[in-house]
Amino acid sequence: MTKKAILLLIAALLTLAALAIPAMAGGIPDDHSNLFVAIYPQANVICMNERYELRFCNICQVFVDANTYPPLGHKWGEWTVTSKPTCDTDGVETRACTGYHCTEAQTKAINKLGGTCQWVQDIMVTYPATCTDRAYQMKKCSVCGTTAKQPLDGVANNPLGHDFKPVEKTADTNTANGYQSQACKRCPVVEKTYEHSAAQCGAANPAASTLPAVWKWINDVTVAPTCTTDGSETKECNVCGRKVSTVKPKAHTWGTGDTSAHKCNICNALELHSWVKDDATNHKCTACARQGTHAGNWVKDDATNHKCSVCDQKEKHEGKWVIDDPTNHKCSVCDQKEKHEGKWMILDPMNHKCSVCGALEIHKWVKDNASRHKCSVCDEKENHAAFWVQDDLINHKCMRCEEKEKHNWSGADPVKHACMICMQDENHQWDYDKPVVGKKTCKVCQKEDLMP
Repeated sequence: MTKKAILLLIAALLTLAALAIPAMAGGIPDDHSNLFVAIYPQANVICMNERYELRFCNICQVFVDANTYPPLGHKWGEWTVTSKPTCDTDGVETRACTGYHCTEAQTKAINKLGGTCQWVQDIMVTYPATCTDRAYQMKKCSVCGTTAKQPLDGVANNPLGHDFKPVEKTADTNTANGYQSQACKRCPVVEKTYEHSAAQCGAANPAASTLPAVWKWINDVTVAPTCTTDGSETKECNVCGRKVSTVKPKAHTWGTGDTSAHKCNICNALELHSWVKDDATNHKCTACARQGTHAGNWVKDDATNHKCSVCDQKEKHEGKWVIDDPTNHKCSVCDQKEKHEGKWMILDPMNHKCSVCGALEIHKWVKDNASRHKCSVCDEKENHAAFWVQDDLINHKCMRCEEKEKHNWSGADPVKHACMICMQDENHQWDYDKPVVGKKTCKVCQKEDLMP
């Protein structure tokens, strides 16, 4: 039962119930002019769904009539740029339906600018070399605005390598007891971690055996690191007096910055985002957790996938193929092309279609056998019977595949005989040399007639 039928049934039941109500003192108007309207459903996506209006008498509750309103259709807002195009990457535009409760949206590509990025220096700041990376400056394309790192040449800009703080060790060098952490002064890398234990403390200082067996750190001094200088932490054992110092590496406090780089909240230093995969829609920066969308950054990868040029996230072309030309379809995301060949399927007696993108093509008929022809692309088969046309005085031919067949003559006419298949006709060819008892016979159709 449809929604509309259910609503009408409810209205009828309400009307029957109302008719059972006795008349109020003073009488009830019988023209039902005082109406109230019920809309069903009250909250729905009106651009895609029908609505029903039920009208009842506001006095006696009798159902009066009902109207159905068709879907209004989507009402699209303005296109807005989601991501700008660059020299080698398409941008993306998005628009949303403004209909009541509707969440539908559309996207379309903005053609890439084309050509090669024209790089110029962007920020007059040199970012120093780190333990593992060369020093660099930022460069910017004067055409599309894309920014990128520009590594600096020269030995002075080479990666610095790790600089580990010298290690103070206890007397016990054969076990992990007594060792301390070895941290690089410039970065968070730790080479090895060592622990100060009660057993090692006793072995290192036998004279202190009369002291408390349980040791603890005293005189804990911590210097916090800054963006550009290392901090430190120094501890002293209350049993043996051993001091252990640990470097706290310097570190920036990165804010999210803009789409190209993050910015330190303390010293305003800039650094390009280090993008990694986040999910099917976004990538994120490992330093500041800023998210960026894959949209607008997809490039061709292989016949099956495209990938994000920022983070290498892969996505299948499947479901995104559109018609390109009579030979190919293409991925609407990255323009990867693929031939229709091998993907045609029979659609109807006139056409086959591509099972991937829906492209249509007229059948390409070739001879199959004496009775039928077939499409060389999709193997659709069809009899010659409806497609014979005149060819010459000996044959007719199939207008689909050019298959020929000799005429099937009929001699009903006294002057001519005609082919029963294609209606080709010609005059009788009488044989007078071998008359049969005063008759003549047509050499072609064997019709007999009286001699003149």
